[in-house]
Amino acid sequence: MKIYFSLLLIFYAGQNAFATVTATVDRNQIVIGETFNLVISMDENSNAQPDLSELGDVFQVLGTSQSSSTRIINGQSSFEKSWVVSLMANGVGENTIPPIKVGSDTTAAIQITVSNSDPNAKANGDIFIEVEVDKNSAYVKEQIILTVKLFYAIGLSEGSLADPHAANTIITQLDKGANYSTRRNGRSYSVIERHYALFAEKSGNLELNPLIFTGRDNSSRRSFSMFSTGKPVRAISRPLSLEIKPIPQASIGKDWLPASKVQISQQWSKQPFKVGEPITRTIRLYVEGLSETQIPDIDLGEIEDVKIYPEQPQTQTEMTPQTVKAWKQVNIALIPTHAGALKIPEYSLEWFNT
Repeated sequence: MKIYFSLLLIFYAGQNAFATVTATVDRNQIVIGETFNLVISMDENSNAQPDLSELGDVFQVLGTSQSSSTRIINGQSSFEKSWVVSLMANGVGENTIPPIKVGSDTTAAIQITVSNSDPNAKANGDIFIEVEVDKNSAYVKEQIILTVKLFYAIGLSEGSLADPHAANTIITQLDKGANYSTRRNGRSYSVIERHYALFAEKSGNLELNPLIFTGRDNSSRRSFSMFSTGKPVRAISRPLSLEIKPIPQASIGKDWLPASKVQISQQWSKQPFKVGEPITRTIRLYVEGLSETQIPDIDLGEIEDVKIYPEQPQTQTEMTPQTVKAWKQVNIALIPTHAGALKIPEYSLEWFNT
């Protein structure tokens, strides 16, 4: 018994020392919207589970299944535990499945090439997605409105429409979405419509990845399959390519404010004004086409014979399906140090009318 126990410890330790974890995929080249399987395997019986948290930035994890098997060949036994992870890429290009940690072991990284779907494919049938932008060319940080419409003529028991994604671009959803009905080619469709604001951070071509809808069609569900959730369905939009122009040379080094509308208003505290007592000047900016974080600070500079004490600015952003609206307001205490006439300069703001 002692010898057997010692051998068992040595064998078990040997398995830990030489345990291997591998990762493979069923395809290395896929089209956006297609699913593929990542298979993670290990050759020891352990309670360890793969850490899939690193996948979320590049891939959607659609589901995971687990299996294990033991084989005995010529009196020698081998054990294998496997996880099959169903994945879908979030964007086109060269994507990497990062190393996956399973217990104390780690898999190797895997390169996946994701290409666009056929841009000439017609958007029709039971379910399809249409995308459009209000402009095909814009400056860096200029607002672009993206409208996404999901058309479906089938009964959906569940579904998920992915948000748009593009490199070097801030994308903000403007509304919760509208639901309505329409007709196309004599056929009735239900429509889900959403609006997004895009702000490119870099000049050049902005490649907006196709949007993907995944769901289940329960239109043909039979009475005897009352527990069925329906067959899987998928729709993919066409990709969009936009031209992003650099900031104009005349605006480099200045506050860059590309907007569709800018308004400035101000208020003063009531007279009389006295030496050593604060005069409150309130300046309010209203901007359409930018968020509050993009509005520059309100700075009056130095004023002769006046001490200046600005308060913390108050800001607000409102999302509408048509545009982003933003406000910035600051109360500034001006304290005269001498009696007589004071010259308070105007406050002006240079902006680019889009």
